[in-house]
Amino acid sequence: MAGVDGTWGGGFVGLVVGSILYGVTIAQTYFYYDTYTNDPFFLKAIVAILCVLDTAHTALISHLVYFYLITEYGTPTMGIIWTLPAQVFITAMIGFIVQCSMMYRVWSMNRTYLRWILTVPTLIMASFSLATGYAYAVKLVEIKVLARIPEILVLIEMALGTAAAVDIMYDVQVPMLLFLKYGTFYRSDSMINRLIVYTVNNGLLTSLCALLDVIIHSTLPPTSFAFLAFYFLLSKLYCNTFLSMLNARRSLRRRGQSPNDAALALTFGRTGGARDGPRGAEVASSAPGPTVFDQTSSEHWKIDG
Repeated sequence: MAGVDGTWGGGFVGLVVGSILYGVTIAQTYFYYDTYTNDPFFLKAIVAILCVLDTAHTALISHLVYFYLITEYGTPTMGIIWTLPAQVFITAMIGFIVQCSMMYRVWSMNRTYLRWILTVPTLIMASFSLATGYAYAVKLVEIKVLARIPEILVLIEMALGTAAAVDIMYDVQVPMLLFLKYGTFYRSDSMINRLIVYTVNNGLLTSLCALLDVIIHSTLPPTSFAFLAFYFLLSKLYCNTFLSMLNARRSLRRRGQSPNDAALALTFGRTGGARDGPRGAEVASSAPGPTVFDQTSSEHWKIDG
């Protein structure tokens, strides 16, 4: 039993916590489609794709853990089941989609040459993370047995390390752009402060998870799969941070005043229309009116209020 704890115990913990986070993903997805009915098709499509990918990922890791803890329990030399590289493919894709969405937001927040300086290196790094993640999945298929995984760990370490760097860069870029645009005009702006804290906290979740995964890879014995406790959670955290960012627009906007609301529109896009009915009418009536920045935000996100 001690051997199982040291190998697939982390995978089991990751499955349990990941299943809980998957439930949160489903709840947030329902809330999004129920509330933001006027959001553009492309944004709804991204949410749908992320939800489908996260559903597939949950099914894959469930099969993966069941296979190694039940079906192959006690087998001296375990082969690599197809669900192991498959869930790596999906995790890499989810991270890339969310990071590209974040980069588009940074691009939309600035109309000068600065957006090229900020987004192009970040896009290159995100693409590198996706490529090395896919290379790791391909190598998993080639090596065929778990015992040879330490030979290719450098690939997943590069993928996770680069992904964490992209998330940290986003955490720095958004507050910097907000400060450059509003810092010299408003000495005390609670909405901007809330936006900065909210953005940084969301990015820290994914970057911290990826960094912990890399640290465990580097410090624990090669036979340990404790890193799965964090790797299984990474795709769920990406989905939930993206959805929480979309779903927070309404509540953040309701707290804002004119200049603050402009910052909110610039950072998160305009809020989509609420569904019809008493709840939708109540939300719509409490939202502030449009600001001069709504047109700018509409050009970037095309989210109508």
